[in-house]
Amino acid sequence: MQAAWRWLEARVARAMSAARRAVGVGVGVGVGASVGSGFGASVGITLAARLTSARPAMIALTTLTALTGAAAGTAHAGLPAVYAPLVIEGERSADGQTLAFDLRPAFAAARARGLPRLYVYLGADTCPFCRRYEAFLAREATALRPHFAHEWLMVDLRSSLSIRGDRLLLRLDDGPWRPFVEFNRALGDERTRGLVYPNVWLLDGASRRPLMQMPAGTGTFETVDEQLEILRLEP
Repeated sequence: MQAAWRWLEARVARAMSAARRAVGVGVGVGVGASVGSGFGASVGITLAARLTSARPAMIALTTLTALTGAAAGTAHAGLPAVYAPLVIEGERSADGQTLAFDLRPAFAAARARGLPRLYVYLGADTCPFCRRYEAFLAREATALRPHFAHEWLMVDLRSSLSIRGDRLLLRLDDGPWRPFVEFNRALGDERTRGLVYPNVWLLDGASRRPLMQMPAGTGTFETVDEQLEILRLEP
């Protein structure tokens, strides 16, 4: 796993360097500006850094997409576009077994929009419980969207059921990449028994720490009142 982390660290560093050269600004600033300007629009904004090496087995892709209105993607269901989520596709290893999510650009985007909190949603491509929650959000958008828009940046991490918990890597800052359970443990999150979809973190934009403990999986957000209790940080 240490070797996988070193490989991932090198690929992300190269991707960020390539992105800086391509757009002429720092990646954090560029992403924040793109997201900030995109939320009121009817198009999606994508910043991608694509790297290929001499070895065909090593191809890395880092994509951050701000989706709005009709720009919602169709290849992977996720958070409804009406909430204008920041979609992070993650970076997949060449063998397809490791998926990594760098949350630093999400914090930059939240700062750019003046939003103090992040609602980080981890869903999977063929997860029926994820589709159930997403359908609930879409159905109740009129009631829920104003509460999210007031102070939350919704972040949509798009995973796959084929990714094991020890091969799903995350990081909040310039520190090390951590597998799902270790990531939660480092956060002080009590959900350390394994990867369950869907998964939600409520994070403070300044401290990058959890705002409250969250359950995982289905059955948590079944009504508007229950969802609003979460947004109000009511245990």
